[in-house]
Amino acid sequence: MNINHYTPHRTLYCFDAARLDESNRHKNIGVINWWSLSEEESQLENLKKFVDSQDICFFVSEEIFDRHNSVDMNKVFEMLNSCNVYYILFSCDASLDVQPSHNRSYYNPWFFKSPLYVPSNFIPNIDYVEKQYTFNLMLGSNKPYRTLAYKILKENNNIYAKYLGHPSFKIDSVPSLDNDDVYSDLISQDVAQHKLNTMNPVQRERSNYSISHVVPEKIYANTHFDIVTETFIKHQTMFITEKTAKPLATGRFFCWYNSYNVASYLEPYGFDFTHYEAAYDKICNDVDRLDAMLELVEEIANNPLFVKDIYAKSKSARIHNMEVFKEHTQNFNTRLTEWITSCLNT
Repeated sequence: MNINHYTPHRTLYCFDAARLDESNRHKNIGVINWWSLSEEESQLENLKKFVDSQDICFFVSEEIFDRHNSVDMNKVFEMLNSCNVYYILFSCDASLDVQPSHNRSYYNPWFFKSPLYVPSNFIPNIDYVEKQYTFNLMLGSNKPYRTLAYKILKENNNIYAKYLGHPSFKIDSVPSLDNDDVYSDLISQDVAQHKLNTMNPVQRERSNYSISHVVPEKIYANTHFDIVTETFIKHQTMFITEKTAKPLATGRFFCWYNSYNVASYLEPYGFDFTHYEAAYDKICNDVDRLDAMLELVEEIANNPLFVKDIYAKSKSARIHNMEVFKEHTQNFNTRLTEWITSCLNT
């Protein structure tokens, strides 16, 4: 088979591993990596020329769809849906009038494909043990909703809060519980001029991982729960990163600020949010949802009996979520290869 990438960079996925039957071995297979295209390459007429030159195409969108400001995604999907195009997607945008063809889409939450570093000797705190802090609030790049959360929570002595992506707050005198290599990298960055880069690599157990994908051992050892403020908040768009993946993978209770109704989005994949106290997740208005989440955080942080109650009531769901996370992430490549193969042999 001939695999033709409509982008300067090859995708990371399993096209070379796909097994074609005899009748399909001479197919021209086009791969469109949406996040690697230039503005010119992303224009509708140029996409159409490439798609028409191939026997079958795969449109791969690594993150959110609105990568190219000059492109109308409704028109892009309308054109692609009319052709022999399949989709590999890691976000959804319900606000679009035209959606990628459901029957030709392989859709997973973004964090399924993005490996975390969990120390090989990591032991999750499934049951209550004494710790210094109730919550950790670890904030990266400067965003208005993170700034609001930090201002509200930073004076609470039961919350370990750091905001290394904000030029005014990065030097606040909270003892660092980060690993030395992580802290040295992040504190040295000029966040007055540039967005904090948490994708820089650090080595763990002879492999390199992005800083953002490393489970923070010392922080977890000294805090009970996590506060997650996600990367991208937009009504009717769902994009879930390693920030949410970390507590799921390690059996931790967490409170989150993300787009509306995250629990209902993740539950079809097998996750269970019973006793996660997440009524705020169903508040449609972004400001009201954030306010309700922060109020809950303060209520929990200031009530040791509430903390113990959460450990007891959410225990089975947290154990279950660790197993679901493991199953999805370990089998991601195998399942994607099987799906690509089935598309090619259709």
